[in-house]
Amino acid sequence: MRIFWTVVDPLFVLVGLALAATMILLARTRFGLRLRAAGEAPGAAANAGVPVSWVRVMAVSLGGAFCGLGGAALAFDQQQFQSGMSGGRGFIALAAVIVAGWRPGRAVLACIVFAFLDALQIVLQARAAALHDVLQMLPFVSTMLVLAVVGRRDSRVPGGLGLHWKDA
Repeated sequence: MRIFWTVVDPLFVLVGLALAATMILLARTRFGLRLRAAGEAPGAAANAGVPVSWVRVMAVSLGGAFCGLGGAALAFDQQQFQSGMSGGRGFIALAAVIVAGWRPGRAVLACIVFAFLDALQIVLQARAAALHDVLQMLPFVSTMLVLAVVGRRDSRVPGGLGLHWKDA
């Protein structure tokens, strides 16, 4: 019965719709093509007439908006706001993107796996209070292990990542 309530939860439905919209945006629209070009080969994109700086600013703005929605959902779920309440989960999200090979569908699956490990450490803490600190490390240690094994082998880093488009 709990799975039913999870599936009909409005936040769960919104995440599914956001994932579908992101995949369509990246694969089927002019903006998605320009965004991928600005990330892979910003110099070539600029030569083709793509306003690389504008596309990158829009991408960062959209990403920031989604992060803000995630933070609002976290605060809403906890019914309060506290400084540092995300507790390093941004690192785990970045690791999920890298492990997923920069593909949104795979990134969501990686996030689900890491969320499962986070929930598992909470359940295990209730059963083994003496190992509280060790169990809190479970999601982060597993993230680093997965990055060490999978991230090196299967990562398709965009060619222009971290480069100013005039330098690429």
